Amino acid sequence: MTTMPATLIRPLTPADVSDMRLPWSSPFDRPSLAEHLAEHPRRAFWVPHTGEYIVGEPWRHREIATAIVDIVARENGAALVETLRDPALSVPHELLVLTDFAGSRRPVFYRDVRLALMQQVICYELRRIPRDVPDGSLRFERLLLDDPHAVATLLVLDHAAFPWLWWNTVEEFANYAAVPGVRLYAGYDHTGTAVSYVGVTQYDGWGHLDRIGVVPASQGAGYGYETLRFAVQSLAYGGAHRVGLSTQADNLRSQRLYHRFGFSRTHQNDYHIYGTWANPARAATAFMPGGGNR
Repeated sequence: MTTMPATLIRPLTPADVSDMRLPWSSPFDRPSLAEHLAEHPRRAFWVPHTGEYIVGEPWRHREIATAIVDIVARENGAALVETLRDPALSVPHELLVLTDFAGSRRPVFYRDVRLALMQQVICYELRRIPRDVPDGSLRFERLLLDDPHAVATLLVLDHAAFPWLWWNTVEEFANYAAVPGVRLYAGYDHTGTAVSYVGVTQYDGWGHLDRIGVVPASQGAGYGYETLRFAVQSLAYGGAHRVGLSTQADNLRSQRLYHRFGFSRTHQNDYHIYGTWANPARAATAFMPGGGNR
């Protein structure tokens, strides 16, 4: 419930940090918060009288969306969220989200700050990697981001296969590819057309399937299964004995594919994404089904 006039909410700047009291649960200390605020201006606000605050950053390196990365709110949470949501007061963005990985906040918190559940992400694990799986018709090539053609190919595949909510940018791909153990591949059909892509991370003894997508025009030809098979086998060749992945709870097509391949549901790493639209018109297309699993 909003109990304080919006005029008492101020932009939070690096100069304000010395006057703040950060809780133990905050991801920031004072120096890191000051650095964050300098890097992401107009994405943080506070109520000096009560010490409540909200801090955001571009979500998944997308300037068009803001992720709440820290919030301390008692009576004025809805007003803080509304201020950050408002493009006239904050930045010209379309979406405001808060990801709850640990389920540490009660549903009443999201109701009070007026954030609605947008997406539930569920997890799977393959504990026995199948052997001697026959090759399919796709040819896979590794994509390196120092190649402009590879970057262009990734963006076309990504935006075709995934709904707007999960689109990657060049910056997000660059950040992802810089992580040790990450590999990206594109799948090409018999005409040489890129129809799928996959991103995996190789760990010591196990692997994670991070992204897998098939362009809509090529769905129904078994390319999703072929791409999944290739991803799992590439991780197995690197020493993985088990493979994990996550997908949207409403992506029933992907879930059927994973069950068919032998994946089993796990629950310990499921998480939820709450949010509100700065541009409500975008909501009509943000969740349109694609062939991708984030």
